[in-house]
Amino acid sequence: MSEIAKRYAKALYELDQRTEVFCQIAYDLIQQPPLWEALCSPVLQVKEKEHILKRLPDLQSEQVYLSFYKLLVEKGRLKQLPEILKELEQLSCSEHGCAQCTMHCVQIPDQQEQQALAKVLCRLHHKQEIQFQFVIEPELLGGFLLELDGITYDKSVRGVLRGLAGQMKERRMV
Repeated sequence: MSEIAKRYAKALYELDQRTEVFCQIAYDLIQQPPLWEALCSPVLQVKEKEHILKRLPDLQSEQVYLSFYKLLVEKGRLKQLPEILKELEQLSCSEHGCAQCTMHCVQIPDQQEQQALAKVLCRLHHKQEIQFQFVIEPELLGGFLLELDGITYDKSVRGVLRGLAGQMKERRMV
């Protein structure tokens, strides 16, 4: 996460804590490829991009967000919106005693396993709730790798094999 994205997210969060509204508008914008590409294109001038933003129905009633988007366009930082969104969601989540956990796994665990893991992680990290984001990685061979609050828990088969290989190297040197 870039430092600039963190600063923009923090500034927006301090202005308006209705993050779910902002995030929905932003996701709608990003998920319209022709519109998103036009707004990020260096071919269009800043004034043209601002004119497009003013015409978006979701932004007409949200002046704070319209001003925020105009600032991103003016500074040439609109492409960083996905990063800003991610940081904004993390800010909101942590403010409410929640944490986002990225789980790298071969297959997504069932609901019962997710709940059990979330319970353990809540206790370890003093959180009220854990939200999982899943990344499928067959090269883990089994198990999982968690990233939460800057800590990585590697409980994958690949991680165990690497650990064994490291121990064998150490023993050969002794």
